[in-house]
Parts: sequence; structure tokens; C-alpha cells
Amino acid sequence: MKAAQAKPPRGRRAKPLRAEELCNFTEGLAVLVGAGLPLDHVLETVSFMHDSGRVRALTAEMLLAVRGGASLTRAMAEQNGVFSPAYLGLVQAGELSGALAKVLDELAKGLRRNLEIKRHLLTVLLYPAVLLAVSFLAILFIMIYVLPTFVGVFNDMSTPLPPTAAFLLGLGSFMKENSLLLGLAFAAALGVVFWAMGNQAARQVIDRALLRFGPQRNVLANWLTSQYFRTLGLLVEGGVPLPEACRQATAAVGNRHFRRGLAGVEALLKEGRSLGGALAAGKVIPAAPLRMVVLGEEAANLPTMLGYAARHLENKVKTDIDRVVRLVEPAIILIMGVVVGFIVVTMINTILSLTQGGI
Repeated sequence: MKAAQAKPPRGRRAKPLRAEELCNFTEGLAVLVGAGLPLDHVLETVSFMHDSGRVRALTAEMLLAVRGGASLTRAMAEQNGVFSPAYLGLVQAGELSGALAKVLDELAKGLRRNLEIKRHLLTVLLYPAVLLAVSFLAILFIMIYVLPTFVGVFNDMSTPLPPTAAFLLGLGSFMKENSLLLGLAFAAALGVVFWAMGNQAARQVIDRALLRFGPQRNVLANWLTSQYFRTLGLLVEGGVPLPEACRQATAAVGNRHFRRGLAGVEALLKEGRSLGGALAAGKVIPAAPLRMVVLGEEAANLPTMLGYAARHLENKVKTDIDRVVRLVEPAIILIMGVVVGFIVVTMINTILSLTQGGI
């Protein structure tokens, strides 16, 4: 059972729906299909339910395909990349098993949960990000506009400056005199970052580094594993064969290095390896959730265990992020206080020492 059976025609790749649009679209499909409405009426109603022009255009094209005899999976696949392979696989599994409403409902719940978690992460990370930006700008303002005002005062005194004060004043003067150059360098750095995000080879290196180095690697690995397990569990529960389900779940993961580690799972399963053994060979799934997969296989209850593991990992990610944020916020304030305090104390001590020395 492969979603690839409904291959889209070649042409311009359409932009996927935004996460909120896709979630609302799927929830609408689930409710209306569950109510027993014909598929064309379902699509018409979903179109009326949404204000988004993209959703309305999408449902209009799908409606034409369905009225022309296409299945829902085929109508979705013809939209050239709007729906992921995992999404198409789940819908096709629901159509073939006669449980489309149930599959759509589970898919909608999964999408909604993912959206809520992402919003939670954005919310808790927003304040530290703003605090860090304000702190950086405040220190930059002091270095460029405040410190250089002391240069003229100290130049009128014949007494040599202490090394620390001389360094700070020299740095401030350099930053002020070369502010345009520094601004261009910062803009160039941003350009390199945006280029790297769009370059396949650079993204591979970045994704690998994020998973292997830094304090975020464990949180990111748990997050990616939860997404993989949730998609895989839904696909297996929907009746998709395990090798094909693994292929589609892997394609739905955003991190390239993580996908690369899971690329051989499908082949290993076809060779007779267990899912736990195949995932272990990829060396990207953490040990604890990997153990849950093994237990799920031994109990012949893999979809349930995958869903449980996904929820457990999602909750762990939220807890870890909240804990880190609670530590980062006071750390940023402390660092800013130390830096600003160091500058102020250095300048005051310099003024006092020069004044007393000149008396």
C-alpha cells in the first residue's frame, strides 16, 4: 500500500499550506467525513468554512478531481507537494480500510498537537530572545555612543589611562568609526545564514551539527523522534505496511541528518530485521524511546507504544525547554549586569584616579 500509487503530475511544485491551515483543513475533513457526507459535499463545505484563499483554491481543484472520479488520495496527490507523503499515505490507508473518518480524526489530532507544541516553544522562547536582543543593543549603544564621549575628557589629561579603560575606550572608538563597516559585516553574516538555510549541502552540515554538538542536541533528538514515532504509529495503525510506513515517516522529518540516519530502515526491515534493530542501526534514535519500540514489538502492540512514546517525548521536550528558559532568563540579566557594571565601574575608577592624580 503506497501513496506513490497516486503520483502527482509533473509541474510546478506548489507551496504547502501553513501549519494552521493544514490543521483546520484536516479537522474539517474529519468532522464532515465522519458525518457521512459525500466526498464532493465535504470539499464544498470545507471550502466555505475557510477564509484562506489558498485553502479555497486547493479545495476547488480537489473538488474537480473528485467529481472526475478521483479518490481523495489522488485528488490530494495532484496538488504537487501540498501534502506530504506521510499525509497521503495515511489518507490512502483510511480509504482502503474503510476507516477514513477515524484516520483523518487521528491525523488532525496529531497535527493540532504538533502545532500547540510549536506555539508553546515559540512563546517560552520569545521573552529570552527579546531580552537577549535588548541586552545586546544596550551594550552596543554604550560602546558606540557613550564611551567615545569620555575620550575627549581623558585626552585633556596628561596622566596615562589604566589598561582596562584604554582598551574599552579604544574599542568604543573603533566601533563608532567603523559602524558602517560593522553593519555591512553583520548584514553579510545574515546573508550567509539565509544562504546556508537554503543550500542543501550547508543544511546537511548544520542539521548534523545541531544533533551532535551543543546543549540543544538531546532536546532536538527527542523532538524529532517524537515526530517520527507519531507519524509512524498513525501509518501502522492505518494499515500501511511497516517498511512503507517507515519510508513515509522518515520523509516527514525536517532534519536532514536525522533522515539520513533512518534512510536504511526500510531495507533492513525487508531483510527481516526487527524495527528496533533497524532503528538502532541508524544511530539517531535515543536509547530510551528505542527501548519502547522493542517492548511494543514484543507485546505485538507497536502502534500504541509508538503513540505513547511520542507523547512522552513531546512532554519531555516541553519540560526541558521550560527548565532551560528558567535558567537562561536570569543568566542573560546577570551577564548584562556584569558587563554594564564592569564598564561603569571602570570608567568611574578611571575618572577618580585621574582626578585624584591631578590634584
